[in-house]
Amino acid sequence: PPPVAPVKVAIVSIDGLRPDAAQRLSNLSALTRRGAFTWRAQTVVPSNTLPSHASMLTGYQPARHGITWDDYLPARGVIREPTVFLAARRAGLRAAMVAGKEKFNTFRDTGDIDFFVGGARSDVDVMDQALAQLFAGVDLLFVHLPDVDLSGHASSWMSPTYMETAVRADAALGRLISLLPENTTLIVTADHGGHG
Repeated sequence: PPPVAPVKVAIVSIDGLRPDAAQRLSNLSALTRRGAFTWRAQTVVPSNTLPSHASMLTGYQPARHGITWDDYLPARGVIREPTVFLAARRAGLRAAMVAGKEKFNTFRDTGDIDFFVGGARSDVDVMDQALAQLFAGVDLLFVHLPDVDLSGHASSWMSPTYMETAVRADAALGRLISLLPENTTLIVTADHGGHG
């Protein structure tokens, strides 16, 4: 028999996506029909983007990984615990992160990511960059879509504008799903569900 290709992992974080909004999205709904899911996951305290993602990518609470602020502030320190990116590197695997907010430079600064694209980017640009990494052959791909969170802060959570932005994020997710190799493990999550 031919050799089995290595299993790839793609993690997509849709920043600020509430579960009640997620349940209205076509690509996410389709994933729930063929995989494991919950609508009752809870985030960490503080439930801000950077501490939440640091917990997600280390497996530890903010008190342990050390990131309790929500901006790119390298003078305040670095993530104190190993990330999933370091685990991939130690296993001889290549990892990439594509993120739509500058605060994700905090992960770049660990030196554990083989390819990093960050800064203020739209969901479309983030996904374009992520797909380029997928085709480059990374083993672990982390994608951060920022627009839903930005929309929630600007126009309120669950407003028509917020939901339109969530639909566009779901379409970006659909682009990735359609191009993933057959044996890829896909994890879709959110860091928090807005305020209130």
